[in-house]
Amino acid sequence: PGASLRTYVPFPYVTPSGGVGPGVVQASPGNPNLKPERGTELEGGFDLGLFHERLGLELTYYDKRTSDLLLQNPLAPSLAYTANPYVNAGKVDNRGIELTLRGTPIAKDNFTWDLAFTGSTLRNRLVSLGGIVIPNQAEISPDLTIRYTPGRPLAAWYSSTILSIDTTTGVATVTNTPVCAGPQLPTFQGNLSSTFTLFRNVRLYALFTSQRGAKLLNLTPLIRDLTGTSAEMNLPAGEGGYSKAEMIARFGSFVTEDGHPVGLVLDRYLQSTDFVRLQELSLTYSIPSQVARRFGASGAALTLAGRNLHLWKDKGFQGWDPEVISNTTTTGTLQLATTEEFTVPQPRRWVVRLNVQF
Repeated sequence: PGASLRTYVPFPYVTPSGGVGPGVVQASPGNPNLKPERGTELEGGFDLGLFHERLGLELTYYDKRTSDLLLQNPLAPSLAYTANPYVNAGKVDNRGIELTLRGTPIAKDNFTWDLAFTGSTLRNRLVSLGGIVIPNQAEISPDLTIRYTPGRPLAAWYSSTILSIDTTTGVATVTNTPVCAGPQLPTFQGNLSSTFTLFRNVRLYALFTSQRGAKLLNLTPLIRDLTGTSAEMNLPAGEGGYSKAEMIARFGSFVTEDGHPVGLVLDRYLQSTDFVRLQELSLTYSIPSQVARRFGASGAALTLAGRNLHLWKDKGFQGWDPEVISNTTTTGTLQLATTEEFTVPQPRRWVVRLNVQF
């Protein structure tokens, strides 16, 4: 709202007599030609049931294209605007598949086994940045680690990549320019559930969740390393501390292949968020109806469940939980940065539940 208007922000100033007077400075020049983002989506798929519905498959392919993206056009600081105006620019493409697979491998009178898998993939790609006016530049770089580059995912991570480490000289050689380190959005997400039913009234249920393909900027080890408070810096290498090569990888010095010095390199702090989680494990006993009727109920069930029981994460992730993030900043409709900074893990929960039907 108001993005098309020229705006100002209050800015008090000191008068010659020493008082304070009201004033304003320019915020955004506005853009009276703004129009909505527009998208078109093609979906196709099928539902399939086999063997009297003991095996089922649902598959959907989607291809969504959005044009006239609302992006902020970077302006030179010399123009004295404190906010960049929104413009309609660029096209983005999102495509992938959504899959549901369900089956009953075993169906006996006293034992049934049900399986279900749901998953989705995402290929996110910026097609073009037409409409953005940046002299001699074909991409948008909101900061040193994120770029909007045609042909790459939106807000992809970029960093100088370490090519080699010389422990004798204490020098790490990095790429001449930052390279794409990966997307912020996961390229795969999936759930797998399994249910065992015994004697028709005892049910054992397990749920696993997973995601793959994304990276985030893990600020927790970065801040600890820069302040000298990380445990790995203060432990011998054989007891969980950084090796000499790892110390160089985090603190340098860094030089490019051309021999030019480089400051901070975030290669070690852009970390994978791949994980598999045992999300839930539960045991449910359905009380026989004749027993429930003695208490005036038509049915009852007792459940013992545990949630967030175990997490298998990428070995390179230096945090409690790759699914928990501390901050996601956006501009307009686009994500800028997903970071982890001193978050706490999701709690493990134990639940006892009694359901009674009347």
